[in-house]
Amino acid sequence: MFRSILCLVVMLGVCGGCKNKTDNDKKAEEATITKVDAKKGTVVVKMQREGKEVEKTFRLAEDIEYMDSTGNVGSAEIFTSGDMVLIVELEGTITKMKKKDKAEIANQTFIRAADQIDLAEVKLGKFAVEHAASDAVKKFGARALRDHALMNKELHEITSKKGIKLAEGLDQKHQELMDELSKLKGTEFDRAYTKDMVSGHEKAIEQFEIEAKNGRDPDVKAWAEKWLPTLREHLTLAREAVKDVKGK
Repeated sequence: MFRSILCLVVMLGVCGGCKNKTDNDKKAEEATITKVDAKKGTVVVKMQREGKEVEKTFRLAEDIEYMDSTGNVGSAEIFTSGDMVLIVELEGTITKMKKKDKAEIANQTFIRAADQIDLAEVKLGKFAVEHAASDAVKKFGARALRDHALMNKELHEITSKKGIKLAEGLDQKHQELMDELSKLKGTEFDRAYTKDMVSGHEKAIEQFEIEAKNGRDPDVKAWAEKWLPTLREHLTLAREAVKDVKGK
């Protein structure tokens, strides 16, 4: 019986779905499949809600549109645990579920990582300007604050056009770093902050270099290429700030 529920019944998907984007398409949310229960007619997913990752259980509509990453229609069997999907749900029931393309996943993974880097650098830079003991550290913080704010502004302009929703605040990892550094004062803060700026920019440069070389989205790729020189300059300045702090 449930197989008839799971099987694709696309009364409007092949025709209406191919005409143009519907309002429901615009409300699609990203999720990662945890479990599909064929017996109960439910799917369990992990998704972002109000800036936090939560696990939600949804019912599957009887007339549900299933698609693979290329947009071809199929049945629920195309999905497995761990798949990233786009879902459209109405009152706790999924009415449309599409498997995300791996290249798209990689692109959005970079975008979200870059967004978090920018948000963290802006907040930490502001804190450094206000609380650092060293003038060199204050200067670096001001530079990081300015550049990453502009980087993030441009990134959001790109993602808004593509309908990609980004987090409104820091993720857990970056918030914990912010909380840890904000407890420090004076030279103790300067040492911890500059050390993190060196390691953080080394990792960021590596991510940006990969995107600039292999990125599939031309807009995001160009953005990464544009800001790579700035990140490399930040790294040089951070290393100089580390030396300045050590000399005191």
